[in-house]
Amino acid sequence: MEDLLELVTRNGIRCQGYADDIVILARGKFVDTLCDIVQRGLGLAKGWCSGVGLNINPTKTTSIPFTSRNLSLDGRVLEIANTVKYMGLGLDSTLRGKQHAELTLNKVTKAPSGVHHDRKTDYHVWSGVLGF
Repeated sequence: MEDLLELVTRNGIRCQGYADDIVILARGKFVDTLCDIVQRGLGLAKGWCSGVGLNINPTKTTSIPFTSRNLSLDGRVLEIANTVKYMGLGLDSTLRGKQHAELTLNKVTKAPSGVHHDRKTDYHVWSGVLGF
């Protein structure tokens, strides 16, 4: 995986990776240029994977563009999502974090009661506040 990240970075494309996940990032003013950069990164990743006997599954590859142009992999247009979960963080196309806050709040409200018993002492109550 480290070799893949180095390959993509050496070609002037920003990327991050963890375990078997990779994110290709592009930022700028011109939509066509940005999409070309990400598309080139996808091509580099596909080539590297083929060279080591791996594949990228287009059905498990998501694009979260902050533009309207589509990206493709193996001739298949990538799914465009308004939200995506990456490394436990919910990202949305507005980058305001609302989706992540809602997911976190949903987990908190489904969690067991905020009261737990500590055998050494009495009961303890915890609480937390999330701001939007």
